[in-house]
Order: sequence, then C-alpha cells, then structure tokens
Amino acid sequence: MDQGAFQISQHDQQRNGVETMALQATRLNFWIFDTQTKVWYTPEEFIQTFVKAPYQEGLLRRFKTLDPMQGLMAADMQIEKILEKKQLLNNRVVDYYRNKIK
Repeated sequence: MDQGAFQISQHDQQRNGVETMALQATRLNFWIFDTQTKVWYTPEEFIQTFVKAPYQEGLLRRFKTLDPMQGLMAADMQIEKILEKKQLLNNRVVDYYRNKIK
C-alpha cells in the first residue's frame, strides 16, 4: 500500500469516528465535549467542525459524549467556588483598609 492510500485510510477512519460519535450523542440526547479546549459541541456542530478536518493522530480521544446538563452543573459549581474566593478577597481588602485608616 502506498503512503497516499494510507493517509486517506486514516482520514476516512477519523471521519467515520466523528460521524459515529455524533450519532451516539444524538441517540442519547448528549453533546460532545472537547476535554482539551473545554468547548461543547452539538452533534451537528461536531460534524460540521471535524468531519472534514485534516487527519490528526488521536483526535477523537480528546472528546467525550456527555449530557450537557452535567456541563451546566459543573459550570455552576465553578462559579460558586469563584464567588467564594472573591468574597474572601473582598473581606480581606475591606478589613485591610478599615484597619489601615484607624
């Protein structure tokens, strides 16, 4: 098999993997999450973005099909943690300047 045919085969495998993952997500009413970039894709967006993408070794390993509600809950938890840290900093700033003025 020549090198050109090997590259086409890999690209076809990647394309088939993209389509399979999108189909699985659609059946489950899930979306596809890119663990590397932290971006969520609807199954349709995933196909549009990656079905014609140049072949990349291991591309599909970075994606997970997940319930988008899990993503919303995780985002809410991150927001709560950030707000707690902000409140702690706010308290320190207020206390610092309150004590400094005395």
